Amino acid sequence: MTNDNDATEVGTTTAICTPAAEAIPSSERYRSDPYTSRKYAKMSNTSPQQVRSLYRQLLRQGRQFTSYNFREYASRRTRDAFKEHKHVDNPRRVQELMQTALKELQRLKRMTVISQLYELDRLVVEGGISGKENGGQGEIVRQKDTGWD
Repeated sequence: MTNDNDATEVGTTTAICTPAAEAIPSSERYRSDPYTSRKYAKMSNTSPQQVRSLYRQLLRQGRQFTSYNFREYASRRTRDAFKEHKHVDNPRRVQELMQTALKELQRLKRMTVISQLYELDRLVVEGGISGKENGGQGEIVRQKDTGWD
């Protein structure tokens, strides 16, 4: 038996071992405590469904921007980030990327609320029925009725 604060060499890392930790195999250490068991299970097992769900949430939140440019930027940035890290296999790296994406989702939520407070006219490239005139047959394309006519 070792003392409570003895350090033992495990591979190339140093681990602190207590008598209780030595008695339990390393594969079973976190099963006794339900909190840590769930915590470590979440950290090590990021399913593809969770990744896709987060991807869809990011795209959906990006569509909430009132500004066309911000909407397009958010969706482009999300698509590019997920494509860039598509082939990451390291579970720890996947978990880090998921945490980063969750922080990005929270940031997008804050930004969309602020953008909705300061709503501007829709751009001509957005089209749709929001404009005053649609530019058909030589008409002027404009967004609002200014009252000057």
